[in-house]
Amino acid sequence: MNSLTVKKISALFIVGVLLFSDARAKGYPEFPYSKNMDVVIVADNMDFNGLEMRAYQFKSKDDEEDIVAFYESEWGDEMTNVLFGDWRILSHREGDYLMTVQIEQNTMAVTHGTLGITPMFRLVDAGSAHIKKLQSGIGKDFPTPPKSKILNDIKSDDGGIVTRTLLFENAQSVRQNLRFYLRSMQSDGWQVLGGTPENIKDVNVLAMNKGGRKLNLSFVSRDGKTYGVATSIN
Repeated sequence: MNSLTVKKISALFIVGVLLFSDARAKGYPEFPYSKNMDVVIVADNMDFNGLEMRAYQFKSKDDEEDIVAFYESEWGDEMTNVLFGDWRILSHREGDYLMTVQIEQNTMAVTHGTLGITPMFRLVDAGSAHIKKLQSGIGKDFPTPPKSKILNDIKSDDGGIVTRTLLFENAQSVRQNLRFYLRSMQSDGWQVLGGTPENIKDVNVLAMNKGGRKLNLSFVSRDGKTYGVATSIN
């Protein structure tokens, strides 16, 4: 799962959770989409910051207005429609589930977007203590430099291939982050692909492996902070 996909999925949860109806559903409802939308699965078994989720990407020759009109015909008044930054976000409650359509704002001939569905209202009914318990494991069992803040922890299982992507930030430099991971991961038996970088100050990515496991790390410095993305594949 690439960092752009992660950002798209993250944006799905920025919009507020709205109460649409009192209906309840026992299983995942089918996500409607028009015949002109080409939909592919990102992950049908995803853990987003402790919350269960399914996610899909789509592309369509229909423009944004046509896609919005399709979902208005499906969901009617039980749909919210907001513009958030570069995204048009449509939300709908279906029983226990929050269904979200995120449409990218662009001038291209093909419209791109993301579909997301999560049992958000089942968790709301369970109470905030239950949600906090689910999210207590965010960023656990993965080393990060001191005083790092975990922004997202996303896990997915696609046919037995388990992928985990962490986004984090800290006040240390890119070089300090790289040295931290070289030291901590190599001491745990991980090997740097291509050998240890000789001039670490000119490097902002690392690729490592340990047996059949892979780990990719990338860093960028912005506004006095370093942002890191760690993707592990088992």
